[in-house]
Amino acid sequence: MTYEIGRTAEITEVISDERVRQFAELSGDYNPLHLNDSYAEQTEFKGRIAHGMLTAIYVAKALFALNPNGEAGGVHLSQNFKFKAPVYVGDTVTIRAKVKDLKSRAGITVATVATDFFNQDGKLVIKGEAQIIPEPKQAEA
Repeated sequence: MTYEIGRTAEITEVISDERVRQFAELSGDYNPLHLNDSYAEQTEFKGRIAHGMLTAIYVAKALFALNPNGEAGGVHLSQNFKFKAPVYVGDTVTIRAKVKDLKSRAGITVATVATDFFNQDGKLVIKGEAQIIPEPKQAEA
């Protein structure tokens, strides 16, 4: 097994206006809080914020980066998120993934991974935890 407890990976993404608009199109979530500067400036957030799930989707890249072989990364079994602070359009977000636990279930290794997101100021914006099968076994021919 190439995964080990304590293994970490980190990726950084800019939450651009283009990505926010693409996500709105994909998801059908056209909330003006995400898309309309004038509207968003009048809210408690004082500016446009990204869709929570747009920001959270980058967890997949961080989990892939945990793979020490640089090959196709595991299978996502579950994920939870707690949105702690808004992510604004234009923010740079760093996702840190850390293997917390490895267990074998019916011969399959399952990893529990902490997935924490920080903005450019180091503020925790999303706290999460994933369970993945790090290296699915290939079927024999």
